[in-house]
Amino acid sequence: MTRMKKSGPQKTAIITGTDLKRRNFLIVFFFCAITLSLVIWFLSGCRIRTVVVENALAVSEQSILDAADIKIGRHQYAIDKSDIAARVKAVSPYIKSVTVERHLPTELSLIIEEYEPLYYTEYNGTFWILSDSLLVLEVFPDELSAKERAQTLLLLPEIKSCKLGAPLEFADESDDKAARESLAVFQESLFPEPLSSLDLSEKFNITANMQDKYTLIYGDMQNLKEKIQFSLRTVRYLSENMYGVTGTIYAAKLGMASFEITGVLETE
Repeated sequence: MTRMKKSGPQKTAIITGTDLKRRNFLIVFFFCAITLSLVIWFLSGCRIRTVVVENALAVSEQSILDAADIKIGRHQYAIDKSDIAARVKAVSPYIKSVTVERHLPTELSLIIEEYEPLYYTEYNGTFWILSDSLLVLEVFPDELSAKERAQTLLLLPEIKSCKLGAPLEFADESDDKAARESLAVFQESLFPEPLSSLDLSEKFNITANMQDKYTLIYGDMQNLKEKIQFSLRTVRYLSENMYGVTGTIYAAKLGMASFEITGVLETE
C-alpha cells in the first residue's frame, strides 16, 4: 500500500517595490521609444517623393502638375488639398473635379474627373465642343478638328453666348428649355451607333442622322422618348433584314414608322 506524502506549503514570489519600479520604468521606456520612433517617422518619412496624375485624357498631365505646383520633399500634411484641387480645376474647362489623395508615406495622387466631349456646334464661324449639359469645353477653327474630338454635330436654336468654361446661352429662354429637354431624351436612348448629327434647331422638326445610314425624323417634342424607341425597333429590323440600305425613317407619329430607301452603303 502506497502512502502519499504531504507536500509542504508552496513558496510565493515576493514582488518588492524595486521590482515594481523597474517594471514601470521598462513600460514607460518602451512606450516613449515607440512614440518617439513614430514621431521621427512621421516628421522625416512622410514627405512627397512621387505625384501621380490619374484619369487625365483631354488635359495633359504636365499642365496639371504645373498648376498643382507641389514641391518634392514637402511634408504630406503641410499641403492644402483644397487649394491644390482649385488650382488644377482652373487649368481646363474639361476638368469636372479633382480629388487629392495621400498615399503614405511618399505618394500623392491627383485623381481627375473630366467632362466627356459629346457634341460640337458652329457659332460665329468656329466650332465649339460641348459636354452633355452644353458646357463649352473647347473651340476649333475648322469642323474637321472638332469632329475628331466629338462625334455628333449639334444644330441648335439661335445662340446668344458661347464662352469657354461656361454653359451655352440661347437667345430665347423657351428654346433653351426645349433644346435641353430634347437632348436629355436622346442621351437616355440607347442608339446602336453614335449619331453623326442631331438637329434641335426647330422644336417642331427634330431630326437625327445615324452614321449617314438613316435619317430619323421625329417631328415635335411630344412623346419624343416613345417615338425614338419605336424608330430604334425599325433600325434593328432594317439592320437584320435590309443590311446596307440607307434611307429616311419617318417616326413623327406615336406608334408608327415608315421607311423610305434612298440608297445603299458604299463598300470598299
